[in-house]
Amino acid sequence: MGGIPYQSPGCKACRKRKVRCDLGKPECMRCLKRKTPCPGYDKDRIFVHNQTTSQGEGNGSHVRYLGRARQLILPLAVSSGPVVRSQVVSTFLDASFPADIGFSDAVDALPNLVVNITMRPSKSEMLERALVAASCMYLGRIKQDDALVCTGVQHYDIAIRHMSGMLYRKAHTDDMIYTTVIFQLLQSLYCPYGLRAWLAHTAGTNALLRHCYQYASTDTLVDVIYHKLQKLMVIHSTIVIKWPESEYTYLRQNTIGTPLDGLFDIFAVLASLLAATEQINHADLEACQALLQNCYSHRQSILRWYSQNQGFICGPPMFCDPSENLCPRLPPTDDLFGVSYRFTSLDHARLHIFYWTSLAMIQCLIYQSKILVLAHYYASGLFPVDPATHEEYILSAHYTDEICRAIPFCLQPKTKLAGARIVIPAIPHICRPYTHLRDQDKFLWCESVSSVLVEIGFHMAVPLRQTARKYWSLSADPHMNSMLSLSARWEISDDEQAPPVTNYGKRAEMPLATSASRCQQFETEYSDN
Repeated sequence: MGGIPYQSPGCKACRKRKVRCDLGKPECMRCLKRKTPCPGYDKDRIFVHNQTTSQGEGNGSHVRYLGRARQLILPLAVSSGPVVRSQVVSTFLDASFPADIGFSDAVDALPNLVVNITMRPSKSEMLERALVAASCMYLGRIKQDDALVCTGVQHYDIAIRHMSGMLYRKAHTDDMIYTTVIFQLLQSLYCPYGLRAWLAHTAGTNALLRHCYQYASTDTLVDVIYHKLQKLMVIHSTIVIKWPESEYTYLRQNTIGTPLDGLFDIFAVLASLLAATEQINHADLEACQALLQNCYSHRQSILRWYSQNQGFICGPPMFCDPSENLCPRLPPTDDLFGVSYRFTSLDHARLHIFYWTSLAMIQCLIYQSKILVLAHYYASGLFPVDPATHEEYILSAHYTDEICRAIPFCLQPKTKLAGARIVIPAIPHICRPYTHLRDQDKFLWCESVSSVLVEIGFHMAVPLRQTARKYWSLSADPHMNSMLSLSARWEISDDEQAPPVTNYGKRAEMPLATSASRCQQFETEYSDN
């Protein structure tokens, strides 16, 4: 007869003696009467025909022995048979990309791509191991099951060895591209070594995809991965990693003029402006003015893209009812940012978050470029760099407010991992302006977003939250706050020291009104652009 085999819920000692257990916790009465330590109960099983066991709580020397033993051995690994693998992957798909949410390939193809890869009739062992690794790590984290996470790491190691062997033999297949996509998903779910390791992993998988694509077939999935999914990965990490120029050239390759191609072009230009801000000669007034003018022009391009592609974007967002709380795990947005937004789909929300993110980034660049120009109007080298005194930076915070109003829709319980994937790249963008404007309430709200992402299963939210806290602590000093606000990127730091920044000038000692009067010529020249 099929189904899950019956298993007594009693403690292990009573089951071994084949007597009825009273199910007392932490120790049953039978064990206490016999004056023997109760070994505890089995944990609930996550999937069919497999047991993940852990020793229960005891007393005396038995507990001390178990504590020492746990430090010497790894958690017991679960069975890795093909039936169990299939069940784990199926559970992962249901928990992360629920079928009742209508996913579209218009913007983010990952949900449908993972389902398609999983359902392929023939998969290499490398691809299958990668799928099981991602599934075990995700389920192990949300179920707090160390044994399952350990099993995922083991499958990940096996998949990497398969990939290494195929690269050595030059046995290129499409499965190598599919496996690389799973590796990228896996690294965001399990990121124990910090953001620098994630950045190195992302750069490595990008190079691997570029290499494998040269030998790929004409499969539609391969084209979707290379021309859409991978470009999204690049623009997600623009603010935290300085990609080679070839990566930004890649964003503009194989474009046919679609609205999504226009979005990729927007972030390619943003990346080039970020690089220009880092490399510019501060003593060259004409170069600084040209950079500022380019930033103003690009802001107009972003606004033009949004107005010309309303059909693709599906129009502006809708307002939720004031009493409606789409994500109960988050504090309401009404008092801090305004009423939360509702969207017709996850892609509708994703496009708006991309739009607001690009505007927030360009406003930061305008602020930084303006400071470079202002420095030439002060012979003494004293000029105002406090972000709270500049309208450009305050406007950047306004656009991050808009992003925060969209986050509750993305983190609804029903959207699960699919909605969280939209939010995780926005964390650096929403934390940064509130840090430099010293808005503690909004910063703490952003921290609660990171906590929800951790609960959902995104391990990468942990180092992101730690980095944001370091920035908040460093920015408590007004001079350091001004310097960090002029940094072109959200630097990743694994230690307690402030990230290296360029000192563009000293903090102004003069009143703001005096500063404004001395820059009247500058404001007249650029305010209308």
